[in-house]
Amino acid sequence: MFVGSVAIIMLIYAGIQYIRSGGDPKQTQSAQKIITYAIIGLVLVLCSFGIIYFIGYLTNSTNCITNINGISTGGCQ
Repeated sequence: MFVGSVAIIMLIYAGIQYIRSGGDPKQTQSAQKIITYAIIGLVLVLCSFGIIYFIGYLTNSTNCITNINGISTGGCQ
């Protein structure tokens, strides 16, 4: 949730910077880079969760997955 919040804040900031650029190519390019990097970062984090869940599914270790979500079940089995 933290990464999602940071990504949304960065997207809003970049959008405001893009609007306020007034057509200045440097500021417009900077805002576009921030938007691109925020989206790439969000996709990477979501992919990492997918990989963790996939490995948990393959190894049939559901306790490890619940530990990752913040619910302690007494260790991985």
